[in-house]
Amino acid sequence: MAEALEQAETRLKEIDGRASEAESRADRAEEELVKLKEEETERKKRLRELLDRITQAEERSAEAERRARETVSRITGVAPESEAPAGQQRAEQANEQGDEPVRGAPESDQQSPPPAPESEANPHPFEIRSPTPETTSPAKPQPETLESPQTNWFEVKVRRPWAVALLPFITLGIYHLVWWYRINRELRDYGRARGHDLGQNPTKSLLALFPGAILIVPAVITYWRGTRRVQEAARLAGREPLSGWLALLLYLLLAAGFSAYLQYSLNRIWRSIARPV
Repeated sequence: MAEALEQAETRLKEIDGRASEAESRADRAEEELVKLKEEETERKKRLRELLDRITQAEERSAEAERRARETVSRITGVAPESEAPAGQQRAEQANEQGDEPVRGAPESDQQSPPPAPESEANPHPFEIRSPTPETTSPAKPQPETLESPQTNWFEVKVRRPWAVALLPFITLGIYHLVWWYRINRELRDYGRARGHDLGQNPTKSLLALFPGAILIVPAVITYWRGTRRVQEAARLAGREPLSGWLALLLYLLLAAGFSAYLQYSLNRIWRSIARPV
């Protein structure tokens, strides 16, 4: 009887020890879960900061472009009346008052203003003019940036497919996130210009990719929808759409090739519907 009691006590101690181990494991798992949540929160914070920086950079670029266009319009436009020579202003005031020009005034002040330079009278055919909805001719055209010829113009960018495939490895995936956000924004703008739905919120597409890739399913869905949008954009532009089966094969076997294939298809679309700026 005593031996049975001792065995029962031993088993109880073993059960208590296992329960303690299970509790400690549960505590450690809970701590790890808390750490993972904190890391995920920190990643979301960094992603938001990155998006804010991208937005600020775009705003600065737009502001610089606006100032450049204002400067160009001032250079190529007619000089305002306030910039007329001082002698001409004094002569006009004297004529209005019925007085003769002041004696001893410099001869250059009493003469009429010199004729406009030949560059202003007959502008060079490649001279920069202020942009209008019908035509836009910036100072230094860059072949990698294209502008839609429609009235509601928008800007797209032709990128090298090999750069889209390789830069994510150099930047630890950051370039891929920025690229995915920007092509979805370009598709959205193109769809709005054509009155067609090619996505409404590129930020959601980006969030589905990261941190949505942790759950796998959101990333797969955003890649699938992005591929469908590229195909629809090609149809709107009158171009042959990319092959969905080839895109799927590249996505499963070579993710970098999938990104390069999408960018190659977008380059064909932008070159067919837009013009360099």
